[in-house]
Amino acid sequence: MTYIVAGKFKKRKIMQGRNPRVRPTKHVVREGLFSALGPLAGMHFLDLCAGVGSVGCEALSRGAAQVVMVDIDATDLMRVAELFPNEPLVVVRQAAQRYLKQVSKTFDIIYVDPPWDKPQLYTEIMESLEAHHQLNPGGRLVVEASKRFDFPLFFGEPPQRIYQYGQTLVGVYQL
Repeated sequence: MTYIVAGKFKKRKIMQGRNPRVRPTKHVVREGLFSALGPLAGMHFLDLCAGVGSVGCEALSRGAAQVVMVDIDATDLMRVAELFPNEPLVVVRQAAQRYLKQVSKTFDIIYVDPPWDKPQLYTEIMESLEAHHQLNPGGRLVVEASKRFDFPLFFGEPPQRIYQYGQTLVGVYQL
């Protein structure tokens, strides 16, 4: 069972579906990440490869102005949308790379967490973000990966910070 760590919806449970490939971001990772990100009031948050939506829900709970969750299998995300019927939450059932090619909206924070066994998706998504400029100036790209991951450059720069939580690494880039 996954639950929201803090904010308006603290302790609200998020049900995980039956897809064994979906790996919800652990609460200790979300807690550390959002402490590092600081206040989200007024920010537009994009959760790519959202899975069960735990990171996007955490952003919503902590005051993001809008949260967009994108995943190729949105079964779990549709249940999440039902938990927040009157909130600024958008669920998109689409591959992250395809979404980035089609959307013109920009975001203040973009969170990327594709399946860890598909490292090529990190490269494809980050290259698409560079090509289509969906991250606002001063915005942050947050990448979650396994501890064996080598973070690529983003707009020619390495991540400003890398946090480790057990087997999980979180790299934060800032424009």
